[in-house]
Amino acid sequence: MEEKISQLYRLIADMKTEEDCRALFSDLCTEKEIEKMAERVYAARLLLEGKTYNQVIAESDISSATLSRVSRCVQYGDLEIDREIDRVFCPSAGSVSVSDPEFRRTIRVEKCGSYSTVVWNPWIAKSRAMADFGDNEYHRMLCVECANVFDDVREVVPGDMSVMTQKISVEKWD
Repeated sequence: MEEKISQLYRLIADMKTEEDCRALFSDLCTEKEIEKMAERVYAARLLLEGKTYNQVIAESDISSATLSRVSRCVQYGDLEIDREIDRVFCPSAGSVSVSDPEFRRTIRVEKCGSYSTVVWNPWIAKSRAMADFGDNEYHRMLCVECANVFDDVREVVPGDMSVMTQKISVEKWD
């Protein structure tokens, strides 16, 4: 099966025109399947533009569960905070490191019992609208926290428990 999948990917990669792609996909997929794929690509583009989960859901016809799956393909690597961010990274099992050049340090967030990480910064407009937040404090804060959301939801029934821990450490740069 893997070879068949590779052949499909090579065929798509070799397409030269939109018309060729349109013909291939109309032979392979129903119109509804094509629409769903296009919606996922659109959601991925919005995430790459820095839109929050709530903004993507509001601007697209995609469920939060599907958005969680889509975000996996765009969430890896370094994340630069240069605009509002309110994103859930799932799956995200490892630790998260925040480089803080102003104070020459790395802040490490380690977790247990969680495969989701929430990263939030209100940026300019939202920080001004928050009564307990100074207008320019968004430059000096970043919320990074463990969570159990989307594909990582935990149902806790009466008499049961779910434990999630988070450890924050700071390493100074030389």
